[in-house]
Amino acid sequence: HVMWDPSSFPTRFLLGASLAAVVSSTPSSHPPPAWVDGGAHPHLDPGSGSATDPQQLQHLHCWEPHTATATADPLASTSTLMSTQDLPAHPRLRLNDSRLAALNATIQTDPTAGAFFDGLVVVGTAMLSAPLVDCGKGADMLGAARSVLIREYALGLLWRLTGDARFAARAVSELLHVTSDCPTWDPFGLVLAEMTHAVGIGFDWLYHYLSPSQRAAIVAGVGRLGFSEALVQYADKAFWTNCTFNWGIVTNGGLTVGGLAFLDEPQLAANVSAVLAKAAVGVQCPFGSFAPHGGWHEGPMYWQYVAEYAQALTSSLRGVYGNDGGLSDVPGFNETALFRIHMNGPSQQPFDFGDSKPTGRVLDDSPGAHILGYAAVPSVSEPARALYAYVARRFVRIIARNATTGRYDCSKIDCPRMLLDYSAAGSHADLVAQPTAKLFKMSAFGWDDRNAVGFFRSAWSTEASGVDGKEAWLGFKAANGVPNHNDLDGGTFVFEVGGQRWANDLGADDYQLPDYFTQTLDHRYSFYRKSTAGHNTLTFNNNNVNWSACTSACDQDNEMTGITEITLFEHSNGGKGSADGTATVPKSSSPAYAIVDLTAAYAKQGATSVQRGFAFTADYEQLIIVDEFEFNASAPIHNVTWAMHTLADIKTLGASAVLSLGGMHLHTKVTVPDTAKTATEATPNFSSAEVRLEKPQMPSDGVRKLMLHMPLASGSKAIAAAIVVGLSINPDAEIPRTNRLAKWSTSGPFSAETL
Repeated sequence: HVMWDPSSFPTRFLLGASLAAVVSSTPSSHPPPAWVDGGAHPHLDPGSGSATDPQQLQHLHCWEPHTATATADPLASTSTLMSTQDLPAHPRLRLNDSRLAALNATIQTDPTAGAFFDGLVVVGTAMLSAPLVDCGKGADMLGAARSVLIREYALGLLWRLTGDARFAARAVSELLHVTSDCPTWDPFGLVLAEMTHAVGIGFDWLYHYLSPSQRAAIVAGVGRLGFSEALVQYADKAFWTNCTFNWGIVTNGGLTVGGLAFLDEPQLAANVSAVLAKAAVGVQCPFGSFAPHGGWHEGPMYWQYVAEYAQALTSSLRGVYGNDGGLSDVPGFNETALFRIHMNGPSQQPFDFGDSKPTGRVLDDSPGAHILGYAAVPSVSEPARALYAYVARRFVRIIARNATTGRYDCSKIDCPRMLLDYSAAGSHADLVAQPTAKLFKMSAFGWDDRNAVGFFRSAWSTEASGVDGKEAWLGFKAANGVPNHNDLDGGTFVFEVGGQRWANDLGADDYQLPDYFTQTLDHRYSFYRKSTAGHNTLTFNNNNVNWSACTSACDQDNEMTGITEITLFEHSNGGKGSADGTATVPKSSSPAYAIVDLTAAYAKQGATSVQRGFAFTADYEQLIIVDEFEFNASAPIHNVTWAMHTLADIKTLGASAVLSLGGMHLHTKVTVPDTAKTATEATPNFSSAEVRLEKPQMPSDGVRKLMLHMPLASGSKAIAAAIVVGLSINPDAEIPRTNRLAKWSTSGPFSAETL
């Protein structure tokens, strides 16, 4: 067996192809669908260097919509194609027979693993009578591919664990159907990759059940519908072949996993080798987006999609070659599970920015299996693997375990993958040892290692609290409307305390909305959920003071020029000191505070400075939000609107408001510092309205908007003003004297001085 060492990754399967065959300056004949980003974009010419010559491979050029050149440093290769005689026998993807025996023993002795298995039997038994997927003309092919993938993992694993031929027969019927009856797997690249992945797993795991004629039919079908079509798209330089977002990992990763199952089929070997060669180069672009510390620019839902395929890819490579070619060693990969862990509040709901599933009152989705997969990566440190394993089990217990019977509802969680990567390691102590604050830089789409997303919490909630943790938790972000799944949401925040989420992000809208992925102010950002007015931040000259979106003139800048960053991030780590090397001792009584510089996001409106500060008072009793803004004299700025979206009932009382939710009350107060009052024409009072989105936008049932609408003094002078808002479940909490934001880095947020 020839080891696939890290330096060999890009070209282990190259058959003399050059990197220029993967990405070139020629426009693609497979452009992004209109619902991705609105049109085709040219690829960048990487030069004429051969991919088999590491001395000429200086940089791998990657594609991002709406940005200039992105580059990655490719892993050099000096190796040649592995002989198919060196491949491990089937089954070899993700779970070979040795690991299967160990898993079976674990199921017999570990109650949690046994409960996952019992739940999987229930789901798998229901699949036996489910109809074959519809892949005819007009069918939802992505939905069909996802269904086949779920079925092949579940039914294939059940057959291997139990020997029950019913599961194998049903899985085989699906394989034969999609490889013989479907006219195409390619409305777009995701379907191609997901179906190839699904068929590869099914073929590999069921290999010894399949008859020679069944194998032949599947091989012929996957060759025609999968690998041949993939080569056409690679030759046409389809946008996904070297993009830096989720498509790049799903497509290149899915084709690789499927290809590893068929590499030793003589009639497919040449095409599969060529696909693997191209995928090995292209996948490096999205893997570079994990840098520098594991944050993911597309939000929690796409973090999970990426995790699913990154883990399938690296796990399959390790199973076949003994290592993953260095992919798991790229910056941020081994830390990315921390991003998802810190992203969840005490309610176990995430900061659902961008096109994520909006949070609500019912928790019905779990990142558990996606976090657990990182616990199976050998290069992850032992303490981190224990943490990931524990948190994964905790998530799925909360979401899917019946407290009375102990059974798991595997329709809500990914039980096959919970078993594939099962680990009993870790405990709540591993979670408590995590810092109570975390700042994530991002790299892709112009973030360029800026501080992008931050999280503060008073403590980690106990296991017994489930989704009802009372701790204070805050998530907030800087501005970047460039990534294809992001919004114009700089400065927005989500906030929980007392067991309730008080400030909500509205998440994704319907992907079928016209021009939803055309990222211009009069297309995507005209939809409320994607606009600045649809977030918990500031709008200027928003004259629709009830709740609706203002004109594009009051939206943040959606271009590269509008990207901002978190410029200050201070915390005491819950009084425990620096657990992760980043904790600092705040310079005042605040245990955690930060500043987001939003100036660039509003500069086109005439802003010379827009800063938002977040600070907790002692013991996290009150969250203080300070907004300071300045506009030049020529900017026609007449008013500012402060907004927060919530599922709570709202009662406004002038300069205060009371929000009520789940039997709890959040008391909200506002003040305008004395030094800013000359810029206002009136002291702001709270108002509220129900957000009622009309079709074709998705409903916004139960969403209300708390607002402060403050007129600004007219005239020829520059405007400099500030707003201070306090949020607390303590009705007696008063807004403390607050320093100007410029002094927070030296004196902290609170003192005897006024703003």
